[in-house]
Amino acid sequence: RLAWHECDGYITTRDVVMTETDVTTPHRLDFRLGPHHGYGVGVHMRLDAAASDDEVPVIRGVKSLTLEQQIYFFLQPQGEGDVIPGGVAASKSKPAVAASQRSSDSGPAPPIEIRCVGPFTFDGEANLASFRREADGTHDSMNGDQLKVFFADGAAADGTPPAEAKSARNGGGFKPSRVEFVGEPVVIRAPSNELQARAQFLEHDPATREVHLRDAVEVIVRQGDRELRAPELFMTPDPAGKYGTFRAVGRGRFDGRSPEDPTQTLHAEWTSHVHFRPY
Repeated sequence: RLAWHECDGYITTRDVVMTETDVTTPHRLDFRLGPHHGYGVGVHMRLDAAASDDEVPVIRGVKSLTLEQQIYFFLQPQGEGDVIPGGVAASKSKPAVAASQRSSDSGPAPPIEIRCVGPFTFDGEANLASFRREADGTHDSMNGDQLKVFFADGAAADGTPPAEAKSARNGGGFKPSRVEFVGEPVVIRAPSNELQARAQFLEHDPATREVHLRDAVEVIVRQGDRELRAPELFMTPDPAGKYGTFRAVGRGRFDGRSPEDPTQTLHAEWTSHVHFRPY
């Protein structure tokens, strides 16, 4: 059992082969990273070791962890935004999760389950979790080939000094700050808000709820009876999770009820770009 590199967590496994810089084992490993946890099989760890006066390295923690297969990662929703795009905005007192994931009003939201064939790597120095090969989630979900979850570090957005931000993270903060997903294709399914999307690349900011979608042919976003198509889209949903502000780059079209007046049906096409925002 070893501590993570500069964060609140631990790892537990057995029958390891250990050198001054690495630990390997073919067996299952369980880990906790702040409020998040998971497990997988086939382990390679890089150690944070320092020289000592008696020439015996001092192990201060784990720099990175790679699990080769059968990875399950349980990501605890935090803050005011969704890890999976398309949900309803959270209030300032509760994190946003899909309707099918909500617990009781008084209890915490259950974790988001992420599965992948592997490998999975957590880089403790970059605060980056990478999932490869058939990464997907449950309930409201995203499916694709490689998922990256970046965690907040250093000064917080509200100006919190790095030392205090680190202390808050060690106390269980450790919030996802950016999500990237690539695939052939990446597919978002959010039945809690009637949302489906398809693209080759997705970038999502959980705090602002902004979503960037890109595809070599066209991105497709459907919500209810509305459909939006373009090679590249930048979207920020409204607090209810519906069409809010979006900017489309490249030839595209919109079909369905008008985002401004649901009683009207709208068909719009453009050749280079369009920017929509409600008044």
